[in-house]
Amino acid sequence: MEFWRLVWQVCLIGSMVAFAVMAIFTTIGGARDIRTLLQRLDDDSK
Repeated sequence: MEFWRLVWQVCLIGSMVAFAVMAIFTTIGGARDIRTLLQRLDDDSK
């Protein structure tokens, strides 16, 4: 019984870490995309 509890804890913690990493990469990637978009819009207006 204790083995299955450990398995589920590892799965839960692992999925939480994976979600956090994906959220961080998505935030960084989105900020880069917005910066590129704003630079292109600024260049087009000149």
